[in-house]
Amino acid sequence: MKKIFILFFVMCIAAVPSFSEELEQEMETEEKPEYELTQELDRKIIHGEFWIGAAADMAMYTSGGANIGASISFGYGRGASIGVKATYLFDNEFNYDVFELMFLLRFYLFGRNYCSGLFIQFTGGQSLFFRHDDISLPSNWGVFNAGVNLGWRFHIGNVFFVEPIFRAGYPFFLGFSLSCGVRF
Repeated sequence: MKKIFILFFVMCIAAVPSFSEELEQEMETEEKPEYELTQELDRKIIHGEFWIGAAADMAMYTSGGANIGASISFGYGRGASIGVKATYLFDNEFNYDVFELMFLLRFYLFGRNYCSGLFIQFTGGQSLFFRHDDISLPSNWGVFNAGVNLGWRFHIGNVFFVEPIFRAGYPFFLGFSLSCGVRF
């Protein structure tokens, strides 16, 4: 599982320069008439955008401390996004690690044409608990996971973004993640 995650993450990072070159080539082309720019903007708004993010995560599954780990998320949409997030969190205190697999629904608070700024995100899925020394399927036990996230997307250029996100929900108490990603 870890090897697959690392391989997929490396492949995503390797794809970023090719998308940047395509974007620069589009910007260097001749200027378009205003009506073509409007049609292109409308097409982007209707079709949305695809984004991928990798994050460092922290969630308090126990009152004694925080579980720390990493996640990867995929989403599609503009103004409102739907997607999937997978998180693996380590716990050294009680010897149980957590794998979260969640669906997400995100709304940007500045309107349907936006894909940056303040957003609220609802997540729901499954939290699977594994003994720290024995990661095997099926898990030792699992519970339904639901949460509300509040975050802000900062754009770095036209392709990259950074998102600090605070979350609260069940079965965890509170959490925080810092995500970096690309959008297409």
